[in-house]
Amino acid sequence: MAKRFVGRWSVYALGTFGLLLVTLVGSLAPHAAAEPRTSADRVRRWLARRALDGIGAIGWCVDRLPPAIGPGRAPKLTGNRINTRPV
Repeated sequence: MAKRFVGRWSVYALGTFGLLLVTLVGSLAPHAAAEPRTSADRVRRWLARRALDGIGAIGWCVDRLPPAIGPGRAPKLTGNRINTRPV
């Protein structure tokens, strides 16, 4: 059962992660662009901007992931290693 779950839902993992990041950007943007009136607003603005920088760094790293394994080869989980073998 575990193998089927991983195989079936792993296709959507990066898409779901991307939607989470878009939601975070949407919720942080008003705080990052707001005009600070108090010191708490300045701290909130600074934290929102650093969080947006972190989200950008995560997106940059995800964009540089190696491409998926081509057709005819599937990853096989064996112990602590992933081996690729013809299907």
